[in-house]
Amino acid sequence: MKLVKLTDNTMWFGLFLFSPILGLYLSELENYRIYKLFYVVGILWSFLGVCVLSYLTKTPNNIKLIIVRSASYTLKWLLFYVPWGIIIGGTIGRYFDNPSWEATVHTGLYLMFPAIISVFFIEDFTELPKFKFAKTEKFRIAFLGGYFILAGLGLQLTGAVFDLIEFNG
Repeated sequence: MKLVKLTDNTMWFGLFLFSPILGLYLSELENYRIYKLFYVVGILWSFLGVCVLSYLTKTPNNIKLIIVRSASYTLKWLLFYVPWGIIIGGTIGRYFDNPSWEATVHTGLYLMFPAIISVFFIEDFTELPKFKFAKTEKFRIAFLGGYFILAGLGLQLTGAVFDLIEFNG
């Protein structure tokens, strides 16, 4: 079975356009707070993790193969490009005197380090597993779903810490 995957040119061109536009939009918001974005993204990622884990028990093997290969491949590069695009968009927002450009650049920087670490885990455990125990599709999908849940909870916790610091600061 041949997998349908977006080519590098179309997907990365789209990400390269989408990410800075997102950063520019965030920099235009009057009262942009980092923790609010972390709450929303964390809830969405946790929901996505629950969806991936529920598909583990209900779907046939060919769909599982698409989830493991295509979704992990796309997620890996999404995690790499989006923080850079947010930083670029926030920096562009500085030249337009957007009110939240600095918070937008900080958002991209805060997302950069965990995203780079996540890229290595996703590649080593789901996309191209290097360990013998990680080669089964069941483990790879379970790891991907667990990653989404834990990353979503981590983003929500980070948002709560930022909210607490701002509230007490």
